[in-house]
Amino acid sequence: MLSTDVTQELLASVARTADVTTVAQRNEFYSGILVVVDVTAVAATPSVVPTFRYRDSVVAKQITLLAATALTGTGTAIYLIAPNAAADGGITAAVAMTMPRDWDLFMNHADADSITYQVSLTYLR
Repeated sequence: MLSTDVTQELLASVARTADVTTVAQRNEFYSGILVVVDVTAVAATPSVVPTFRYRDSVVAKQITLLAATALTGTGTAIYLIAPNAAADGGITAAVAMTMPRDWDLFMNHADADSITYQVSLTYLR
């Protein structure tokens, strides 16, 4: 098992107007994740819902683990999926469970209004 947490960029800071899904993630060693979505610019009235999905290879489906509240303005949202997770101390939303091996993040845009955001991921031991 790895002895340190690992942080990486899931989505670069770009103005987006349509749905985007991260590449499939493979969690080999960690029990949880901390994901930060940093919205830096909006035009008109955008709305995007971060949706964390388990990728079940047996039935070939994505199963929702957490569909967060829509992001509609600038600011930072922090999501935690980990054993004993709780939405407190600055955490926007949390799910108390062990992170599955295969997963992705689907950013569901409600309309074509522009919203600029970056997404980072930290795997937690």
